[in-house]
Amino acid sequence: MRRLAWVTLTLLFLASDAASETKPCMYCHLSERPGPTDLLASGTELCLRCHPDRTGGREHPVGSFPTFTGPTRLPLGDGRIICTTCHNPHASTPGMLRLPPQELCPACHTE
Repeated sequence: MRRLAWVTLTLLFLASDAASETKPCMYCHLSERPGPTDLLASGTELCLRCHPDRTGGREHPVGSFPTFTGPTRLPLGDGRIICTTCHNPHASTPGMLRLPPQELCPACHTE
């Protein structure tokens, strides 16, 4: 029960304006010593918990299979494009982008 209360409070704080740019590991991970397999939810679902407004026509679609082979430094989730394909949640770069903006889109898109 204590664990559920912590997760609930963490998610409420994250959704508020009081959340800072630097967040503790336990906002996304189940433990204080996180690993890639102890996430609170799957990739895109986890991102949308705090960014529910990031869906729709102005956002890059996620969940689709790319029709090309992109750079390996842009990882896929089960072969699909996910939020962390372009964003590194542990980065301190603007927008947490994996590549500089002028390189990111052309890494996969030629037009």
